[in-house]
Amino acid sequence: MNENPEGRFYCEICRRRYDQSGDCPKCPEEPLLDLGDEDVRLMLQDNDHAARNRRFATIFMVSALVVAPFGVVLWIYLSACLAIPLCALGVFLSTTVLTLIFPTRKTMPPMTVNEIYNLSAMAGRQG
Repeated sequence: MNENPEGRFYCEICRRRYDQSGDCPKCPEEPLLDLGDEDVRLMLQDNDHAARNRRFATIFMVSALVVAPFGVVLWIYLSACLAIPLCALGVFLSTTVLTLIFPTRKTMPPMTVNEIYNLSAMAGRQG
């Protein structure tokens, strides 16, 4: 089984594409997914979306925990009128920067519209 960057079958673990179905030669007991099947593509997109949400929630909580002590200091020395908006701004900025620094690793391989069309047509002829 040869690896092909434009192959129809995809391993979700090692993120390689192949021309033939079956199990991934690099990942034992991992079946290859058929990218010609729209349900498989939707599942991979849903997995990416869920991973992105988990990553964002984690980064948001870390940002809030880091900014909170500064908010307490601002509250003590300034006032609540300044501390709350400055903390919100700090959490927003740190979450944005950390999300850019630590992006989510996508499971869905990059595909062009023509490639999706061709894979779907091939799956329709075989299935």
